[in-house]
Amino acid sequence: MMHACPVNFIKVDETVIRLNAWLNLLLIGAYFYWEMPLFIMMLGVDYLLKQTCPKTSPLGLAAKGVGSLLRFKVRSVDSAPKRFASFLGFIMILAALALLQAAQPMAADLLILFFALCTFLEGAAGLCVGCLIYRFLPGRLKETLR
Repeated sequence: MMHACPVNFIKVDETVIRLNAWLNLLLIGAYFYWEMPLFIMMLGVDYLLKQTCPKTSPLGLAAKGVGSLLRFKVRSVDSAPKRFASFLGFIMILAALALLQAAQPMAADLLILFFALCTFLEGAAGLCVGCLIYRFLPGRLKETLR
């Protein structure tokens, strides 16, 4: 039996989140094409903003603009699992940047590819890997993360 995720009663637009995933993939593609860590740093800044003041995330604002321009339907979902997934993404980006700084490009690239896979699943299928992990966290930890 599946249990519903605890809610924090703050809704976000899943359509914007999925569009944001595609923008993330563009930056990841640019990183691999030009081999410039700057693109991963840009993702890191965006994810930091998503954690501290989500309404100022440049990629989030761009995704929202694209969604409005194309008149995509708003799909409201609870923000708690999405916020947790974003936190995991931020940790992966920080780890990748640390690996790049430590002259471990292959390890960094593998982590970035895993991040890209998770991002692709979100963008293409609406499958949020971080949300799945969130679902199985103990209740007390979920309360702390809200």
